[in-house]
Amino acid sequence: MLDMLRRLGRHDIAAASDCLSVAEWQSEVETGRLPPPTMPAPRRP
Repeated sequence: MLDMLRRLGRHDIAAASDCLSVAEWQSEVETGRLPPPTMPAPRRP
């Protein structure tokens, strides 16, 4: 999953994974301790 996020350009989430497990990160977002990530704009062909 982290590799997919890196490929999508989400280096902020991938970098956070060095400090938190994915489950801890999700919990932090769901409880409002961390802001939810913004999604990149879709690419137009």
